[in-house]
Amino acid sequence: MKKNTIFIFVLILFVVVSLICLNKKTNFQEIINSSVIYIESVSDETINNCSGFVYDITDNNAYIVTAYHCVDNVNEIYVYNMSKEKEKAIIDTYDLNNDIAILSIENNLSLKKIKISNKVPNVGNEIFVIGTPLDINYSGTLTHGVVSYVDRKVSLKKENGIVTYNTIQIDAPISGGNSGSVLVDSKGKAIGMVIIKDDNLDGISFAIPINKVIELKTYN
Repeated sequence: MKKNTIFIFVLILFVVVSLICLNKKTNFQEIINSSVIYIESVSDETINNCSGFVYDITDNNAYIVTAYHCVDNVNEIYVYNMSKEKEKAIIDTYDLNNDIAILSIENNLSLKKIKISNKVPNVGNEIFVIGTPLDINYSGTLTHGVVSYVDRKVSLKKENGIVTYNTIQIDAPISGGNSGSVLVDSKGKAIGMVIIKDDNLDGISFAIPINKVIELKTYN
């Protein structure tokens, strides 16, 4: 009788915990408020707008991932949190072959690092893009879609020749300024970084897998 009571108790506990886990929704607003960045890169004549996300916090420093083409050959880089607090950033390290730059700021602006997925996405998986299309007035914009293709090879002409990226193809809406946006799964965990959309086709955009960022993590 005692064994049956214990078994029933454990079964009920398992069902309750399972229901809680199933009903727990991802708090995308919290991710936006704490881990998403608007980036302004200033050159002699122009100001470029891009997106980024907090990859790590060490002591008071925040390390922010963005697309390298957003911050290449610029004079100054500024990052903004969702409260529009501003900090000057420097390039800590970068990877030309994957269009990744990791920026650092000495004041972490009360930011938090985003959670990182350890799973490889599959075609059909639900995904979300969080970034800043156009300018700071649209900071923290979330768009929704699915993984359209895994390991899509995309070749782009650069100053030093043709560069081929291995990417995640997605159909979420992307606009100018979304380069560097974080690509997250349905649990709000980062699976990639958006680099480009195909302007000739609707619903065709590409992201660098997050494992390429992990491989680059070597702070100076």
